[in-house]
Amino acid sequence: MSYLYFGDSAAYTKHVDDTKGSLDAISPSYFDLEEDGTLKLTGAVNRDFISDMHDKGIKVTPFLSNHWDRQTGINALNNSEQLVSQIVSAISEYDLDGINVDIENLTDDQRDSYTDFVRLLRDKLPAEKSVSVAVAVNPYGIDEGWQASYNYTALAQ
Repeated sequence: MSYLYFGDSAAYTKHVDDTKGSLDAISPSYFDLEEDGTLKLTGAVNRDFISDMHDKGIKVTPFLSNHWDRQTGINALNNSEQLVSQIVSAISEYDLDGINVDIENLTDDQRDSYTDFVRLLRDKLPAEKSVSVAVAVNPYGIDEGWQASYNYTALAQ
């Protein structure tokens, strides 16, 4: 799997082709968050590109990002029902294969809300659609601040 962040569909296609068949999934920058925590589709969303990737046997699983903006991430978690509904709708509408959640710079105060958000996504998306999370490692067991924002055991479930 590879993230596709900068560029448009033509650039994305070139990057994928340059891997010479070594990818089976990509995570393009299609889902951002508005300041109020609702879903914002980026200008990179392209149905033809998604179809082309599927024709190549590559799953398209966009990532959802708050771009390290803590308050936007908190707003998203406080608005999780609506946000999940918007994500589920977009995945269906664009024939996407799931979602990779990359909400960053939260703190231990949001740990449970983040876990509940991921659980809600898993519950609302069809079983064949993937839900993955991009999380920071915490090798020292820090239990406060942004390093402690993930409940790894609960997210694994």
